[in-house]
Amino acid sequence: MNLISEFDYMRLRDAIERSKVDEEIWIIARNIQSAKFEWGKIESYFKNSDTKPIFITNNEYSLDGKDPSKAWMVLINGWWENKNVAKLLSDYIPMAKYCFQIGHIRYAPEGGD
Repeated sequence: MNLISEFDYMRLRDAIERSKVDEEIWIIARNIQSAKFEWGKIESYFKNSDTKPIFITNNEYSLDGKDPSKAWMVLINGWWENKNVAKLLSDYIPMAKYCFQIGHIRYAPEGGD
């Protein structure tokens, strides 16, 4: 699996499986367009997934009411450019269930998972 590292693939699979129970997947990228684009590539690996992630946007209110203690945070390309990065780093990421960064994702070959 050279399109995404095996380790990142396992972490994503685990996050998606757990999010169906009582945990959430937060996608954090530089902006909403980038987050949705990258999520589309992630979904190409998991053809049967009906997981709906929470996209953390540049809107200052996008974090209101969110509970990081049940969140799997996926930091994707340019996440440090998100306008909420200071609040994320100080208040949310330290309390997250799990947080990991993925640098580069290409679309999965036909057939996915």
